[in-house]
Amino acid sequence: MMKVKVLRDIEEIQRLEPDWQRLQTACHGAVFSSHLWSMVWLRHFGDVASPLIATIWQGDELKGIAPFVSYRGSYRGYPLRYLCMVGNVGETTEFHDLGLLYDGGGPEMIEAFVESVRSVPWNMLQLRDLRWDRFATSFYEALRRRWPCEEMVSKPCPRATLDPSRDPIEQFEARTARKVRRILNQLDDAGRLGHRISRTIDQVSSAMDTYIQHHKLRWASKGGSIYADPVQAAFLKDISVACARRKDAVIYEVMIDGKVASQQLCIREGQVMHMYKIGMDDQFRAYAPGYLSLYFAMNEARKEGYSEFDLGPGPEDYKYKVGGKDRFTHNIQGKRGSVALLSKASRMPGIRRLREGAPQPAPESPDGSGGADGAAGPAEGPRPGH
Repeated sequence: MMKVKVLRDIEEIQRLEPDWQRLQTACHGAVFSSHLWSMVWLRHFGDVASPLIATIWQGDELKGIAPFVSYRGSYRGYPLRYLCMVGNVGETTEFHDLGLLYDGGGPEMIEAFVESVRSVPWNMLQLRDLRWDRFATSFYEALRRRWPCEEMVSKPCPRATLDPSRDPIEQFEARTARKVRRILNQLDDAGRLGHRISRTIDQVSSAMDTYIQHHKLRWASKGGSIYADPVQAAFLKDISVACARRKDAVIYEVMIDGKVASQQLCIREGQVMHMYKIGMDDQFRAYAPGYLSLYFAMNEARKEGYSEFDLGPGPEDYKYKVGGKDRFTHNIQGKRGSVALLSKASRMPGIRRLREGAPQPAPESPDGSGGADGAAGPAEGPRPGH
């Protein structure tokens, strides 16, 4: 028989690392649900959300982990308590492909995870950006039998396939490929083009300082950079350095006239290279610097043997212009108790931001526009609750 134990203490959660990694490997869990990413997020955003890490035990053996957090909000003065996934509160850190971790995925494990949801306090269930596989589908169906729940497509997360025998530019949309080739040739012929790969802790730390500086400058006139918040900046730098320490982070940079024109912060995972952040210096906007670094990153990842390039969450046009094909994450939202009754009466929406009107991070576009179609993207701002 399986039993659920909920952990709230950070130090106790820290000690789960070996078993957490074992479970992640057993179920092929994504990097954004790893112990490393969860712990760094909890240490930086513990004042926004409280950990409710549900652990599932069979005797003395840890068999499952549900990396939950909780935060409080309100709707028209009515108190709400949300149950969410670690890393997905306010949508400011762009975690995606999230999920539960388990060893053995049969009906007993599904029911144990449902019991973990039942055993913690919440009246709004908000599990977003989940990897939608057979296990997630069964989990949702089991939840739905207990509480009013909905499942909905969250967002596309395009990925490009990397063919070891084919230059990635050959799968770019034709017009984009011609543009990138022309700019590369122009800069190379003039001796203005350079490339750099950062892998060590010191290199990654320095590159992230550059990324944050460029981001602040880019968004200064558009509502402000999310990294004006020192906690957001510290999280990005700390998780990047932590990944570099494990040799899981790599930053691909394109140099123009000896200066960093654009950057791709990528996270390695098996045969997949995840593009986590894309940044650029606006003074090189005319050279579509994001496309240059994206091509550089994809080509180097191909040479290193990676078979897929994850372009991150969101349907920005440039992702499809470089050969991205949609994969979708899903949300599970539910209500229980008096909130379920209240929502029937008031048509209360199922998904609310932590604070009404909280700004969300804007997508970066390789052509320097800040938006998917060349228009300015939405302004970035401080993290929710601040």
